[in-house]
Amino acid sequence: MQMQNINITYSSLIRVIIVVLAVAFLYVIRDIVLVLFLSIILSAALDPWVSWFERRHLPRSVGMLAIYIVLFAAISLVGVLIIPAVTTQAEVLGTNLPSYYERIVDTWSKHLPFIGDPAARNVETVARTMGMWVGNVLPAIRGIFGGGFTFFLILVLTFYLSCQDRGLKRFFRSIMPVNYQPYFTRMTNRVQQKMGMWLRGQLLLSVVIFLVTAVSLFIFNSITHAAPYWLVLAFIAGILEAVPFLGPFIAGTIAAVLTLANSFWAAIAVVLIYIIIQQLENNILVPRIMHRAVGLNPIVVILVVVIGGRLAGVLGSLIAIPVAAALQVFLKDVLVKEKEKEKELALPVPEAGA
Repeated sequence: MQMQNINITYSSLIRVIIVVLAVAFLYVIRDIVLVLFLSIILSAALDPWVSWFERRHLPRSVGMLAIYIVLFAAISLVGVLIIPAVTTQAEVLGTNLPSYYERIVDTWSKHLPFIGDPAARNVETVARTMGMWVGNVLPAIRGIFGGGFTFFLILVLTFYLSCQDRGLKRFFRSIMPVNYQPYFTRMTNRVQQKMGMWLRGQLLLSVVIFLVTAVSLFIFNSITHAAPYWLVLAFIAGILEAVPFLGPFIAGTIAAVLTLANSFWAAIAVVLIYIIIQQLENNILVPRIMHRAVGLNPIVVILVVVIGGRLAGVLGSLIAIPVAAALQVFLKDVLVKEKEKEKELALPVPEAGA
């Protein structure tokens, strides 16, 4: 058996070292990278509306100011109308949690005695965990942006990227080597479009799920009085909608376990409500809103969400999907070029003198 010699040049070794150091450096400053990437996603999502102002002969900066004013007005309206009610329900839920534990275990043991006490204790453990999660959901959401300065920085970067005509293209061109600038300029449009579609679709999906869940649980609570924290549960469902596949399941489980404290059959009814909402989402909303925007394999989505959460927490999980979608754009481009090369090589070579 002949031994093959593998020659490694100094230039190849240096390139590998540079890549490793670059990856390590990006990991160290991952918080800054996340802020920048989130600003890029927001800029991409707002670009169609900014362009709408530009087509009407208004400066992009004026368009961005108008968009910011509308967004802040909408957020303030939501904050006045919804957030206080959600906070009040969450505080009441946190106060009543100790009594909920005993009622949940009692209801479980009464209707499912054949499963036994260990299962009841497991339900109690789940209830305690979920109760702690619900009690801390608002602080966690506030902590996503890491404080007021980070939020302000995201707004400033988004404004800067959106105000400049082709701001994202100029940004990528400024950080890329000259040889790769034409290629990345061509690819920026595709990436920007996909990221913008993802964020707009995700926000629309979360709002729709929140409204549908809130109306459904409100009607259910009006009839049965078994879901007094319907607004908190709807808020959780809307937030967790940002986590594909796992989010709706977790939201439904939280609602079922909390409702179990009031009635076993009410908990079954809540499970059915969430299943119906999930079917509505999977068969109507997601195909119309998200599939065209992202088009990622479900297994890939779950993996990137878990990896993003492992690397950068909640925010990492949220932006993992647009990152994967952007990488998908580049991979598809590479695969298309490879197929074109294979077709060229497969063409018959014309004979001399033919």
